Parts: sequence; structure tokens; C-alpha cells
Amino acid sequence: MKPFLLLIIGIFFLPEIGLYGQAPGTDIYVFDIELMGNRLNYRNMVQVTDRDGYDNQPSFTPSNESLLFSSIRDSIQSDIYQYHLSSQKLTQLTATPESEYSPMVIPGTKKFSVVRVEADSSQRLWRFPLKPNGRPLLLLPKQKKVGYYEWINNKEIGLFLLPDPFTLLFTRVGFSRPAIKARHIGRSLHMAPNEYAFTYVDKKDKDHWYIKKIGLISGNTTTITETIPGVEDFCWSPQGYMVMGKEGKLYIFIPGSDTEWRFMGDLEIGDFYRIAISSDGKKMAVVAYR
Repeated sequence: MKPFLLLIIGIFFLPEIGLYGQAPGTDIYVFDIELMGNRLNYRNMVQVTDRDGYDNQPSFTPSNESLLFSSIRDSIQSDIYQYHLSSQKLTQLTATPESEYSPMVIPGTKKFSVVRVEADSSQRLWRFPLKPNGRPLLLLPKQKKVGYYEWINNKEIGLFLLPDPFTLLFTRVGFSRPAIKARHIGRSLHMAPNEYAFTYVDKKDKDHWYIKKIGLISGNTTTITETIPGVEDFCWSPQGYMVMGKEGKLYIFIPGSDTEWRFMGDLEIGDFYRIAISSDGKKMAVVAYR
């Protein structure tokens, strides 16, 4: 592996890094899900990847027909792949000398964004057309330490910035005045469903982490709930509930109804962490360690 890539993987994957600076071996699974009353049912597990390498950071396309994810297949750099759920066909979307991570379709467009690890060690946000080998476009030239991100709309973005203490920054494609919103945050960033609000994990207290919400009109920050101890990855369903996982077990929290995380069952895929839910709320993707 090239020296600068070894360095960047050690920085970018700081919360998930494996021994000796190597990205951990991970696989992606997809489940059909359905909320019935206060119970989240899951079934029809499909293993999207099954190999010793790194397959991670899944996100559903708006049509819910496919899944984008990052994958390291040559032990040198990460590229972006698209998995078509009905045909189970796999399409490679990027094949560049750089590494691309965290793919996400830009709202209201047929393009997707990535965090790209560049030759000079910069980690910046780029855009690609949603097709193989499309021409990339740099979106935020001045932001060179992007770890993770979430789109607020097709122009505004919430960024997780390196180094530690990790910072939440709101900015805009094109001319803008970036605004720091929080420090000591986790990597999981999400727009809240059914309201104009942005959510993140506050990790200032090392023993107690909290999911917090910023009203994007009021600017007020409120606490939704404490996370499961030691867990920072969560995801919203469009139906308004949140999910987290720990030690292979799935938990649910319904704001306004639950006072603590409720156990839903063991997914029987081993320890998993990253979670994504489709925009129709019918499918859930998770990342499990091999």
C-alpha cells in the first residue's frame, strides 16, 4: 500500500480502524423490515458481500432499488459500487487512483457524493454522476479534512471534520460562511424525518453519549435520548423511529413513546455497527465484522 494511503486510512477510519492500521474485514447485509405497533420485524436476510476485504458505508438510492457502498478490493484504495437489490447485480461506479468513501445520492439529483482521499492527503467532498466511470467534480475546495457528512438539501451539508475533537460544521456548496455547530461528535449524522432538523451524537461525556437534534430554523439544540452505552452508530426510519445495534442485537427507540432502547432481536450475523434504512422504510442495511 502506498505510504500516504496507509496514513490516511489510519486517520479517516480512526473510530473503526483495525490492528496495524488496516481497515477491518466487513460485510454488508440487507433485511426487509416492518414496524408493527411498537415491534420492528425483520426477515429475508440477503448477504450483499461475502469476502475477506472491506465492504462498508452502505446507503440506499432514493428509488430504493439499489445500494451504494465503498469497497477495498485490491488492498490499495477504495472504490464505490452499486448493488441492485432485485437482480443482485454489482456495478463498479468508480475506478480511480484515489480512494472514495461514504457514497450518498445528492438529494433531488442523479449524482452521488463521496469523501475522496487525495494524493496530497486531503479528504474532500466530490461529486460523481450515478453511472460507471463518470467525471468527478470537487464540491467544497476549502474543506480538506472531511471525515463524514450528511446532506441537509442539495446545497447545504453537515460535515464531520477531523482532527479530534471532531467538529460538526454546516456549510453550503458555492459561496458560504461555514458555521461550527458542535464539537466532540460521533460519525453518525442524519436528518431527522418529518421535521427540518439535523441529528448527531454528542460524545463530550466519555461515559454517556447523547443523540442531539439541531432545529435548522430555530437553531436550538435539544437532547433526544442517550445512546446505547459505547455505541455511536444510529439511523432514522422515515416512520420516525431510530435503530442501533450492539453485540449483534438490534434495538429500537421511538421518540415520544419510548424512554429507553428496546431489544428487538439478534440478527445472527455477528457484531454489526453501521446501519442504513431505505427512504420507504422497508429495507435495512447493516455492516457486520467478519
